[in-house]
Amino acid sequence: MTDAERLHLREHFLEPETRCGFFVDENRKKLWKCMLDMLEMFDGVCRRHGLRYFLFYGSLLGAVRHKGFIPWDDDVDIVMPRPDFDRAQEILRSGLATPYFLQNADTDREYATSFFKIRNSDTAAITPFWVDRHIVVNLGIFIDVHSIDGIPKLRCSSKFLNFARNHMQQVMQAKSRSGVSMPGGARGMIGRAASALLGLGMDKGFVPAISKLANFAKFGTTEKSGITPFFYGYLPPRHQYPTEWFDEAQEADFEYLRVFLPRRAEELLTAEYGDWRKFVKGTEGGAQHQWMRYDTERDYKTVLVEEYGYKPEEFLPGGRSRG
Repeated sequence: MTDAERLHLREHFLEPETRCGFFVDENRKKLWKCMLDMLEMFDGVCRRHGLRYFLFYGSLLGAVRHKGFIPWDDDVDIVMPRPDFDRAQEILRSGLATPYFLQNADTDREYATSFFKIRNSDTAAITPFWVDRHIVVNLGIFIDVHSIDGIPKLRCSSKFLNFARNHMQQVMQAKSRSGVSMPGGARGMIGRAASALLGLGMDKGFVPAISKLANFAKFGTTEKSGITPFFYGYLPPRHQYPTEWFDEAQEADFEYLRVFLPRRAEELLTAEYGDWRKFVKGTEGGAQHQWMRYDTERDYKTVLVEEYGYKPEEFLPGGRSRG
C-alpha cells in the first residue's frame, strides 16, 4: 500500500463497509480507530527507543490475511521479547499523556495480571469479570501487550517455574480482591520458600518480581520461547514456539498503519491456528468478545457509576483505582 493509499484510508476510515461478507458498522470502526490510535502511539515509542514488538494472535492473522483487523474481531494483541517488554513498561509508566494509561500489576493495584495493557481512560470496555466482583480498575478501551519468555529445556525446571508462578499469582490475586485467598499449611510455606529462593522480592512490586522469574530462562538463550508463560504456564505445549521464529521482524500494513510482524509469521499462524487461510467467524453476531461492552463516547468511570452501582469516591485519590 502506498503512502497516498494509507492517507486516503485514514481519512475515510470511519465509513461503514462490508468486508468478507461481514458488515462493519460505524460503531465498530470507532472502536478500531480508538485501538489504532493506541497502536500508532505505541509503535512510535518502540521505534524511538529501539524496542522490538510484533502483532500476534488475531492481530497477526488480520495483518497477514486482511491487511488490518479481522472484520469480526475487536482487539489488538502485541508480543515483545522480555527485555523490550520490561523496558517498555519503564518508559510508558512516566511517558504516557492523558488519556492513555499503562495498566499493570503495579500501576493499578487491583489488576492481577502479568501482561500489560495500554488503556484509553476516556472510553469504556466493561468486562464482566471485574464488574461482577465490583473491582475498581481502569476499564478503558485497551490493547494487550504480552511478553515472549524463554522456556527451559529441562521439564523439571519448567515445573519448578510453574510452581513459583502459581504461588505468585495467588499472592497477586489475593491482594487484588479477585476472589482468591492464599493457601495455608505446607503448600503455602513451600510456595513462599520457592519465591524467596528465586529472590523475587515482591515487596518491591509485582512487575520486577515477575521479570526476575521470567529471566530464570532468558529470552534468546533457549530453543523454545513462550508467550507470557507467567499467565499461560511454563509447561508445554500452549503458546510455545521455536525462539528463532522471533529472530527477525518485517513491516506490514495494518489498516492505515505500518507495523511489525514476526518474519516467520505464516509458520506461527499455522502452529497457532492450523488452516488459518480459511475464514471462521467469531461468536454469533460477529463480535470476538461479545461479552464485553464497549463505549467510545463515555469514560469508564461514568459508565460504572451510572450503570453498575460504583460510587464516584472510589475513583478519587486514595480510592482503589489509580487509572
